[in-house]
Amino acid sequence: MQVYCTDGTVVDCARYEVNEYGLVLYGTETQQDRERYDTGDPQQVGFVPHDRLWYVLPEGVTPQVGLSAPGQAQPDVGTRPQPRPRG
Repeated sequence: MQVYCTDGTVVDCARYEVNEYGLVLYGTETQQDRERYDTGDPQQVGFVPHDRLWYVLPEGVTPQVGLSAPGQAQPDVGTRPQPRPRG
C-alpha cells in the first residue's frame, strides 16, 4: 500500500492501523526480510496524523491529481500553476 500525505510525501507499507490520532504504518514484506531481530510481527515504519493524511492506495494504483470531491480543497502536492503575467 501507499499512504499519501497532504504535503506530497508518499510512504510504502504492508498494512496500517487506525487509532484516535492517525494511522500507524507497518513495514513491507521486503523490509521484514531485512529485520535483524525478526519477531514475526511487522515493524512500525511510520505514523501519519489524521490532519496530514490525504489517502491510502493499494500498490499499482496511481492517483489522479486534480480530481477532488465537490466542495473540498485540493491539497498541494508540490506543483502549483504559475500566475500569468498581466498585460
